[in-house]
Amino acid sequence: MAGVAVLVACLVSGHSTQVPAATPAAHPTTTAGPLVTGFQPDSVTFATVDEGWALGHLLPCAAALCPQIRHTTDGGHSWQAVTTPPIPFGPGPGKVDVSARRLLFADARNGWAIVEDALWVTHDGASSWYRLGPAPADIEVSNGLVRIAAADREGVVIRSGPVAFDDWSETRIAAGLTDVEHSYVRLHLRGDGGWVVVSQGETTAGARLTAGRWVPWNPPCAPASPLTVDTTPAQDLVAICSAAPGSTDTGQRLLVSNNGGDSFTEIATVPQNLRYAQLAGAFTASDLVFCNDNALSTSFDGGGHWTVTYPGQDEDSLSSEFITASRGFVVESEVIHGYPVALWPRRMLLTDDGGHSWTPVNFGG
Repeated sequence: MAGVAVLVACLVSGHSTQVPAATPAAHPTTTAGPLVTGFQPDSVTFATVDEGWALGHLLPCAAALCPQIRHTTDGGHSWQAVTTPPIPFGPGPGKVDVSARRLLFADARNGWAIVEDALWVTHDGASSWYRLGPAPADIEVSNGLVRIAAADREGVVIRSGPVAFDDWSETRIAAGLTDVEHSYVRLHLRGDGGWVVVSQGETTAGARLTAGRWVPWNPPCAPASPLTVDTTPAQDLVAICSAAPGSTDTGQRLLVSNNGGDSFTEIATVPQNLRYAQLAGAFTASDLVFCNDNALSTSFDGGGHWTVTYPGQDEDSLSSEFITASRGFVVESEVIHGYPVALWPRRMLLTDDGGHSWTPVNFGG
């Protein structure tokens, strides 16, 4: 399951071309942060329990960054480099924000990479890539369809198409959205269901995919915006809500919907030590993994009790991919002033027991 992850203007289709894998240089270009070497993961995706990919970068590197994609067919126990798109990795390695990078594969052949300002696609198992268009706000895959969501001056556009080739249809929702840069757009797909959350300041809008059509939907937490929303395989929705604007209540609440988002019920209050946390996984409405500033915490009773299952370092930023009720991955990134920085150390953690314990993944350099 993807924890957290839209295209502006029109999609550009073209022929795929062979792209050579990036080669690391012999020395880093800056000393900002601790010396880090080897493959540093930014995003992880699995199409099956065994087959997955990780987007990251190699250090040291003489260029801004040396991007690389790694591939596993044994559930993350071993990884091999595959062809990487010619991705521009920002103005320089010292201050690069890697939080928006995303890699998503629907199956062994069809995948998409979101990095900085572009969306890339492969339809031959990462043997070649081509640029599809500007970077989206979010992208998800379900039931053989890929959907992307983009914000523009008129609202939010949802584009849908088959995973195997680029043939798109378009739906516009949440008309009137104007502040694109500061808007929060998140797309959630599960089975034949889908949800979009759009937040702009104190204004929140949404849409729900019902019987193949996007219809208006009121997201949870109104009038505040949800801090995070996740879906379970049973299409339950789990949300973390902050206090309403102007309220003196500083607590956060955990809400669950068992009817696809028609209504939500508060099931727990988020503990103070987990404030500003995000959901890393919710395989059921009771089995939850939270990422906060310095740890992974797990609850197996719907937020009634929490246990720190992996103590992280200070100021970690986390993204995740849960595949089954027991198996999941989390990527940790050091951050500076709220932004993950490429030259700081990062690691990917694996759980095979539903979040009770975590072990670092070895990428082999």
